[in-house]
Amino acid sequence: MKDFVLEAIKTLPPLPKSVVEFNRYFEMHGTYMPSNTMKKIVQENEHDKKIVLEMANSSLYNFQDNIDLDRIFSLLGSISVKNILVADFISNNFKFDIFPRDSKGNKSQSSFKCICDLSPYGLDGESFLQECSKELHFLSSWLLEEDKRNHIFLPCLMLLRLGLIMFSQILIFNNLHKEFYEELIKRNFSDILEVEKKFLDIDHIEFLEFLLKYWHSQPVIIQSVHYLKTPHLAPQDMKKNAYMFHFIEKIFTPHNKVNETDVDESIKLMAKLKEQDIHFKIDIFIAKITKEYPYLPKFNTPPPFLI
Repeated sequence: MKDFVLEAIKTLPPLPKSVVEFNRYFEMHGTYMPSNTMKKIVQENEHDKKIVLEMANSSLYNFQDNIDLDRIFSLLGSISVKNILVADFISNNFKFDIFPRDSKGNKSQSSFKCICDLSPYGLDGESFLQECSKELHFLSSWLLEEDKRNHIFLPCLMLLRLGLIMFSQILIFNNLHKEFYEELIKRNFSDILEVEKKFLDIDHIEFLEFLLKYWHSQPVIIQSVHYLKTPHLAPQDMKKNAYMFHFIEKIFTPHNKVNETDVDESIKLMAKLKEQDIHFKIDIFIAKITKEYPYLPKFNTPPPFLI
């Protein structure tokens, strides 16, 4: 990783107080903070408490009834609550999400204009973030119906393209943006990760993995991102999560519209994975993605022997 990338990380605003306390506990004890301890800290911090309650009761988590803080910690645990606060912190500092807030943590009544300059990638910031929000809506709907335990991945998926936003600012600040953009044009915007590695010694997926470690995220989340590009190399108990992240990366690329080819190839691979005892609810995936992206054709669930 280039030194100026590391320096950029140091310029991030301070994390929410509850997250700072969580990380300090981990550094002192070598274990994650117990849920009861974390709940007490959040309970006493109105700013963080408000964010956790709003997020947990939003459509993102799709709980059937409004739930209080006790129930949230019982269902999600201290690490997932910490991840919610980190994701919300990043999303608002970078104008990155669907939950804009003021400095007191109150949800804004009006949306704000995107301040993200993604010109090094040839992307319009406003359109890019709208697509990210749409993707997140689909992912929360699909993943929670696939397995309720997938809730732990949602904050991480909110940050999947965070690297593009940070890298854009780094490239502009270091006067590399024009050269970077020209390189993407030469490659027809098809090798983003390789171009990032060429200029920054790290791509935005590896950057996310670094941040997850930096913020003491759960090993299962870190490993899912780590094996995103090579899910077949993941340990057997991690393979489904790795493939899940792999499908998301394949289908929701920054430049290309969600398309029939990528979705169809993902469906066929899901079916083939049954041979390795890796099972996805393919019918649910098809129903969810065709509902969110109605221009896609109707897909059938392929039997594994036809792959």
